[in-house]
Amino acid sequence: GSSETRLPTTCSAPTCLGDSAPAWSPDANRLVFERAFGPIVKDTAAGLDLVTANADGSNEQVILHYRSLEEQGQEPHDAQWSPDGTRIAVNILNVKAKPRNASAIYVLEADGSGLHRVTPIRLNAGNPDWSPDGKRIVFNSSYEGQAAVEIYTVRPDGRGLKRVRKEPKDSFSFE
Repeated sequence: GSSETRLPTTCSAPTCLGDSAPAWSPDANRLVFERAFGPIVKDTAAGLDLVTANADGSNEQVILHYRSLEEQGQEPHDAQWSPDGTRIAVNILNVKAKPRNASAIYVLEADGSGLHRVTPIRLNAGNPDWSPDGKRIVFNSSYEGQAAVEIYTVRPDGRGLKRVRKEPKDSFSFE
């Protein structure tokens, strides 16, 4: 907890509300994080970007650009680097898009290209994390609490969906 350092950022008022949910790349040289933009309407930011930057805050790159309150109506959350640092898994939540409040896990290249969904919308997936060998992604269902939360895994290409833990009624798992 000593020697804390504030990283420089290009996030500035009045439209940028702040940066959050950082995750280290495996080599500790890069970060991925969310950047929120205002105004806030009904507890929803007008936009969320997914941004990468060097560990010292330099070389920021917006890799996903979403406007929550506009027609697109989605937000990226809980981004995590793959063990080899070449890909990122992220939860994308439908704030306004249909089906509303549904979410899924997506994988994209670290430069923002190749975005593809790897979980079915019906699971409302959230909180992705990679296996140490990068061959599977673990996540929980019912990200927004729509039903009992269960733990699943899937391959980064979307194949091999497997429920790891089925929860008894009125019980919950947290990843």
